[in-house]
Amino acid sequence: MKLLTTIVCLVALICGNASGQTPREKPKELEAIGRYVGDWATDVTSKPAEWTPHEIKYRCANHAEMILDGWFLQHIEVNHIVGEPDQITKAIWFQTFDATSKKYVTWWFQSSGLMGQSTGTWDAASQSFTQADVEPPPGTTNRFVERFRDAGTIDGSLIFTGNDGARKMFEMVWTWKRQASIAGKPLAERWAMIGTPIQPIPPEVKRLEAFIGQRDAEFITRPTAANPNGRTQKGTMSGQWILDGRCLLGESNVGTVQSKWVIGYDTNKQAYRYIRITSLGQVEENIGQWNGAEKSFSWKGVGEPAGTTKTSTTRLLGDGVVESHIVTKNQAGQVQLDLTIKSTPRK
Repeated sequence: MKLLTTIVCLVALICGNASGQTPREKPKELEAIGRYVGDWATDVTSKPAEWTPHEIKYRCANHAEMILDGWFLQHIEVNHIVGEPDQITKAIWFQTFDATSKKYVTWWFQSSGLMGQSTGTWDAASQSFTQADVEPPPGTTNRFVERFRDAGTIDGSLIFTGNDGARKMFEMVWTWKRQASIAGKPLAERWAMIGTPIQPIPPEVKRLEAFIGQRDAEFITRPTAANPNGRTQKGTMSGQWILDGRCLLGESNVGTVQSKWVIGYDTNKQAYRYIRITSLGQVEENIGQWNGAEKSFSWKGVGEPAGTTKTSTTRLLGDGVVESHIVTKNQAGQVQLDLTIKSTPRK
């Protein structure tokens, strides 16, 4: 989703119009990802390649459901190396259809510390999704394909090759089998359990502790040219560790609008990644850095339209109080949104 759409919807939300406006019609393309909904067991084989010279087999348990009023697919996974049940990796990813680019977009996070984004298409004739990483490792290209053999079986493959197309860097194949007998709740509880947390805890991750727990929030919108009537709204927030303490999963509620967000530290980018999705179908992406002197995070929006600038700062004020200030301006320098979000731990 383009940032401009997010800004317009966010202004409507804070001004109190969101609950009264006619909801946007969901794209019919979302029906394709609905095929994943349910519980699955997956057998995975990592084939010998340059990055992984020896074959490795994995066993996965998966649960997928549509969330946030049906705008997004949330998918959780717990997998282990066959024969080594303690070698566990967890993952979460969110998928939707972006009507602007006419592509399916997926954001994924793993307990290994890997995180990223992929985009792709659905082919109804072959009943398959084809996707590729937005930012693959330097010097490589990749191709991810999942084909629905039938309602209960999915065949998948992921291949990374060198840019010359000749060197096979990585290859993985898998088969999903629908499991009517696997309950989603036990898997979710296992997925949410903090197993062996990363040790020592990197300082970049430890800074996220300020967002843990239940919080009361105040959303203060100041008058701007685009929104001459300011307003203050009350809401709630919560945050919890996920993926064995590697990332933070948050939820917020303002009026009738619900949001989910994930924050993690991307060691490849040497930056924080923040993804927020809402029950209005909005997506907000940010890349952030920590300022130790001011005890604050500074954020830069991803995918901003030409001519739009956005600055966002999140400050840790002490006693658990967190304050974020977001300002967006158009090409002429006019302020379109001036929003402060202040949250305090619930007593």
